[in-house]
Amino acid sequence: MITKKGTARAWGVAKKEARTKPTSGPIVALSLARDMADAVQAGEEDRDEIISAALMIGQWLADVGRPGRWETIEVASLIDAVNCDSEFERGRFILSLTGLIGFAALTDRLQAKTARRLLDEVALLSHDPILSAYAHRTIATFGAAV
Repeated sequence: MITKKGTARAWGVAKKEARTKPTSGPIVALSLARDMADAVQAGEEDRDEIISAALMIGQWLADVGRPGRWETIEVASLIDAVNCDSEFERGRFILSLTGLIGFAALTDRLQAKTARRLLDEVALLSHDPILSAYAHRTIATFGAAV
């Protein structure tokens, strides 16, 4: 399972490797998260949440042998692997996941077709109709721009 403690460790590794491995899994996640947080002018708490979610995703990808390959995310397996203490935490993770996928599509880091597929999966797996609607709205947003 991926935990916030594991995420903190991944963040430390990402910072250490930033000088030598600019395309490794944690670096891709950290770069995407920072760029998204800057673009949406996220406050400190939201910025931390976005970065934490991105690092969890990056860690999961590394664990399954596909570091940095966001196009290969298996949404159901990822959500199952993330250890959330409550439905609220799970919802925050899904919210960040949705935003990160949408932002990746908007910035050409992820093909629109792939992002649509991933966000459709997010919408189907979300237990919250608001999160499902957000995933569909995100598809519509970058769909018009791409």
